[in-house]
Amino acid sequence: MPLKQQAILWIGSLMLALACVTARAETLDISNLAEFNSVPLGKFAEVLIEDQDPITLDSARERYRDGRFAPSTRPVLNFGLGVRPVWVRIALLNPSDSPKTIYATLGTTWIDHLDAYLVSDKGLVTSLHVGDALPGALGVWPGIGTGGVLTVPSGNSELYVRAETPDPMLLPLALATVRNQATNERIAQYAYGTLYGFLLALIFYNCMLFFGLHRRSQLYYALYLSCFIAMNACYTGHGFAFVWPERPDIQRFVIVAAIVMYAASGLWFARSFLELAKHAPRLNRWVRGFALAGVVAMALCIALDNQQVAVLLAFTYLSSVTAIMVALGAYAVVVRRNAGIYFFAATLSGMLGAAATTTSVWGLIPLNTFTYHGIEFGIVLEATLLALAITQQMGYEQTARLKAEYLAQRDPLTGLYNRRAFLDLSQVAWEQSHHNARPLSVLMLDIDYFKKINDQYGHDGGDKLLLSVSQLLTATCRKNDLLARWGGEEFVLLLPETDIEHARLLAERIRHLIEETGHTASQSTILSTLSIGVAEYATDADLSSLIARADARLYEAKKSGRNRVCG
Repeated sequence: MPLKQQAILWIGSLMLALACVTARAETLDISNLAEFNSVPLGKFAEVLIEDQDPITLDSARERYRDGRFAPSTRPVLNFGLGVRPVWVRIALLNPSDSPKTIYATLGTTWIDHLDAYLVSDKGLVTSLHVGDALPGALGVWPGIGTGGVLTVPSGNSELYVRAETPDPMLLPLALATVRNQATNERIAQYAYGTLYGFLLALIFYNCMLFFGLHRRSQLYYALYLSCFIAMNACYTGHGFAFVWPERPDIQRFVIVAAIVMYAASGLWFARSFLELAKHAPRLNRWVRGFALAGVVAMALCIALDNQQVAVLLAFTYLSSVTAIMVALGAYAVVVRRNAGIYFFAATLSGMLGAAATTTSVWGLIPLNTFTYHGIEFGIVLEATLLALAITQQMGYEQTARLKAEYLAQRDPLTGLYNRRAFLDLSQVAWEQSHHNARPLSVLMLDIDYFKKINDQYGHDGGDKLLLSVSQLLTATCRKNDLLARWGGEEFVLLLPETDIEHARLLAERIRHLIEETGHTASQSTILSTLSIGVAEYATDADLSSLIARADARLYEAKKSGRNRVCG
């Protein structure tokens, strides 16, 4: 390359390097705060990360003059976990002739120490010292962040902020007017009130289901939602501001502990809802062990007073659990568990929401309103889908229970009521007849020579005959009559509001119908007859006595030659 071209390239590189070194962020004109309300102001910020030893404001200003502050490349300052204390500088301009009061949101509600210094050419104007490591919840605005009120003098000034925390270093710098700050607080109150109200309604609903149906999965789901509310209230500052403002020692670990409890309770609910103990015992033991391991590990971190390890554990554990929950949802779909599709969709929604919040807070993806509040959006969708899953599962169980009750009352061959169901269901008609002196009759019916039919046509032929006779009897009965298979080839028919004469007429009609009807079995036609005993309620002590009298009449009919009615 010619010497002239080399010189031009070297000079160009030098100029580019000098431009980068001397680059400065824009000055923020606070007369336009309405334009920047709730908008992160990272593009106006310049950043310095401390070395090993803490530095003072004077040292920070000197380093700024030396060009050691770097302009921010992100709208939201996000440094992830384990970063050393950070200094941020924003140049302010108040073009008016009088000082202007503004609200400055400097960081999230979990930042331990936030020290803000407003400096003009005349020196230090004012300073703020806030954070959740200080008693009194100073500067904590629940649902918004941590900050304070600044009175910006006329002309140019500088805002220096020093942030220190073992938690994720997230500094959503924002300035607002007094009016806009009130609007921001009102929006936050309505938003979190709606979220908590929705979740509390679900908690109450599932507690009622637990006490009514004694389903443990409902109780665990209510616990899971309760843990989410607790976790959310902790990291949004509601807990510190309203419940334990004078206990920063509690605040040190309460957020990470709530994260672990939320994750562990989700696993506990999943294993109960999917009935892993019944269908997959080994998987159930593994999930239960992982849930307990997270809680025990967090308890050890708290006992050893190791906040940094606790923070790392909490976020790692939450990320692992969200992946496990989705895997369990996929398992539920594969093995076709009841409501498995809903459960999978719910866990996937929760995972995506939690992943958005976690990775944005860690600084792995851009942070904005949707990613920061992803876990809240996710839990609302997850809770809705899980409510549908629980409803569908209850529907399956109700259907299975009704089916079991139906089968318990029915004869498996004919579909008629069995003897036990007949005795239970006939009590109403018996009581009405007994107390109101109303007529009540019973028919006992028996297929003649049924053993011979079984011997000639086989048990399959006998079963088909029983089914055919039961269908004819069902078609003959009236709406309020009660028909059942008494046992073997015997049937019983209860006739409310029927005296002995009308009962005999019905019995004769049935006898003629069976006698004249051919029953197909094994490519043959079976001709059969019925013997029927009839009895009417008189002085019988109970229904069993009345049935016994009808059975005695049946015995007489069979003894007299069969194919007849005796009453």
